[in-house]
Amino acid sequence: MKFRPGSNGETKIGFSAGLKFSKKSSQRNKVKRWMREAVRPLLENIRPGFQMIFLVNSKRDFRRLTSGLIREEIKNLLIKAKLLL
Repeated sequence: MKFRPGSNGETKIGFSAGLKFSKKSSQRNKVKRWMREAVRPLLENIRPGFQMIFLVNSKRDFRRLTSGLIREEIKNLLIKAKLLL
């Protein structure tokens, strides 16, 4: 995850899974859907005014990823960055 303060005080969130992660677009899209669904319940608790992007580590094996693992990792990243209220 990378983040920085926003320019006009609104929160913007992006998700990225590159070709190094998987050559198959279906796998990249599935992981991005999982990330969006992991962030959705946390939106009301995220500090406003930041731009952030969630990236998938290209060294992760797609077969070992689950939606639960992604949900847990995203929550831990937001807590570590002190972006959760």
